[in-house]
Amino acid sequence: MAEGLLELPKDNGDLEERGTEYFKDLRLRSFFQQSKGKKSCFVMHDLISDLAKSVAGEFICRLEGSGGGSCVMTERTRHLSNVQERYDVRQKFQSLAKAKGLRTFLITKSGCYFSIVSDVLMHDLMVKSSLRVLSLAEYTNIKNLPEDIGNLKHLRNLNLSRTKIKRLPNSLCKLYNLQALKLRGCSDLDELPRDMERLINMLYLDIRGTNLARVPEGMGKLKDLRMVTNFVLGYQTGSSISELGKLKHLRARLSISGLKTVACAMDAKDANLKDKVDLKMLKLRWGKDDDIDGDSRHDREVLKQL
Repeated sequence: MAEGLLELPKDNGDLEERGTEYFKDLRLRSFFQQSKGKKSCFVMHDLISDLAKSVAGEFICRLEGSGGGSCVMTERTRHLSNVQERYDVRQKFQSLAKAKGLRTFLITKSGCYFSIVSDVLMHDLMVKSSLRVLSLAEYTNIKNLPEDIGNLKHLRNLNLSRTKIKRLPNSLCKLYNLQALKLRGCSDLDELPRDMERLINMLYLDIRGTNLARVPEGMGKLKDLRMVTNFVLGYQTGSSISELGKLKHLRARLSISGLKTVACAMDAKDANLKDKVDLKMLKLRWGKDDDIDGDSRHDREVLKQL
């Protein structure tokens, strides 16, 4: 999707279904086969993989080992896959500067429990204005993003899952083309940028395993949002439950947290859950203990209106 291969249907149809159709077609053509080791995974046959690499030529590069292996990036390199090591040192990315038109920076796990990346890499990536996909997942020394992240105007997919990120700069909200923001397992993150409402092309927001106290005001303006894993209601500040009602295309899973903050039970009706027919899993949380207690009459009335 980030590379324009999977476009949003004009009728607001299901992107997952469209992608699944494409994948099934490729599988029937023997591009992919089910992994013998893990049934939920699919792999390329060695012959197909070798053919794909041959056709792609200099456009792709796969970095392995502390020195990057035999792969050397050039001006023609567009897609970079990095096999994550425990310490991804500067030497590994020494030819990155040559890849001026880089569109993809992906992480491939090597089995390390934790990984640390050179600060120089962060600086070098922030000047790659052609980037569409950026994954820095599981680098445990990443605690902040530079303000320069806002310069990556073409970025559509940003994955910071399981990093130690503490805050996201508000400049991130300049990424108007951003479609997916993945923050799963960022347990130190307790706040999203205040201008999230500007990310009008956002489709997926994964904030499972974060420590958010609330989602920002104006989330209802993200009209095309397909999935927000946790809609966190805060006391007096942040998006109200009525903002949830404006998100008409939600599907898959949804968790609503902080329902104890709903002052008027009738307001819960504005969430308009009855019309979100594509939701397959719904979780309601009143407080940290998930129990309806305290003012149980009010809590039960909120549940009724939902």
